[in-house]
Amino acid sequence: MLVKDWLKETTSTLKGAGITSARLDAELLLAHVLERSREWLAAHDNDELSDNQLAAANKQCTQRAEHTPLAYILGSKEFYNRQFIVDENVLIPRPESEAIIELLKKSSEGINTVIDIGTGSGCLAISAKLELGDIHVTATDISKKALYVARSNAKKLGATVRFIESDFFKSLPRIPTTRPYVIIANLPYVPDDLVTSEEIRREPSLALFSGADGLDHYRHFWHQVSKLKNKPTRIITESLASQHTAMTALASQVGFICSENKDLIQVFPAIGSAPQQA
Repeated sequence: MLVKDWLKETTSTLKGAGITSARLDAELLLAHVLERSREWLAAHDNDELSDNQLAAANKQCTQRAEHTPLAYILGSKEFYNRQFIVDENVLIPRPESEAIIELLKKSSEGINTVIDIGTGSGCLAISAKLELGDIHVTATDISKKALYVARSNAKKLGATVRFIESDFFKSLPRIPTTRPYVIIANLPYVPDDLVTSEEIRREPSLALFSGADGLDHYRHFWHQVSKLKNKPTRIITESLASQHTAMTALASQVGFICSENKDLIQVFPAIGSAPQQA
């Protein structure tokens, strides 16, 4: 079969399965199998696919038609201009989460430590380390399998990050009271009954869903923050925009105010901490 014929047939198959980005996905799948770019495919659309190439491409087409997320099939996802390894054990990085890194960079003056709670693939912790350079970054996750992926990404990208298996803060060593630090947290925040696509069902539910209103994990998070002897100067979180009012109330109960809302992202400086530009 020729490249152009496979792309045509696969696009039709994916459209029939309800994949809205059918043509793009077909090109990305075949480019992945051939280890070529999409531009190469366009210039070689009359090339013949070998039996092995055809079998591999058809297998991936079947996976995508069954709504396996494209990132899981390709084995990677771009985040903050870097490619991160992903598999079914971690949430696929979303572009909107890049705003956490942007806000962290704007408010990092005087900070030498960043703690990432619920790191998943490690995309936030690793990006923080690579963007800010001379800081200490620690990341936690309750999932051993997620931490394996995160450590693989740190090794691949050359980032020195300490990863700790922990339920929120429980296994973290005590932070010295003289050390100012920032917490970043992209915890599960999807209400249990909010399933927006077939693909979302393939991602780990532990990393997505959090009770009837989506805030169970954040209630636990803020409760643990209240028990920290050395509280962070700033906390940057992600949740649905419709949850921001409730998140602000949870934060205020433990001594934090909301200084900025940015789409899904909120910034919480500690009350009484030195003012910082958000």
